[in-house]
Amino acid sequence: MPAMADDFYDGLRAYDSGDYKTALRIFKPLADELGHAEAEYRLGWMYRYGWGGLSEDKQETVKWYRMAAEQENTDAYFFLGNKQDNADAYFFLGNMYDLGEGVEQDSQKADKWWRMAAE
Repeated sequence: MPAMADDFYDGLRAYDSGDYKTALRIFKPLADELGHAEAEYRLGWMYRYGWGGLSEDKQETVKWYRMAAEQENTDAYFFLGNKQDNADAYFFLGNMYDLGEGVEQDSQKADKWWRMAAE
């Protein structure tokens, strides 16, 4: 376990300094092979913005956020609007459905999430 923690913190240092290629090289196996929630969350960000040589990919973004959220990563919950009863998260999720970012575009679902955000 200590080696995994060291790897993650090496990846985090690279990520925080803008060395996204190194961060990707470290985070990807941690996420794929070990299900490391924070690495999954960071991969979501990297796909969202196309960092580290990745193409911007909303579906991959949502995939990694969901995987992190399944492990109770609260940052990923924020971006998915899942289970946290967070108005900002619900609003963001409504926008994703409205624009079809990472999910199939669905104005009814967008309206549902926006109503929940307003309550």
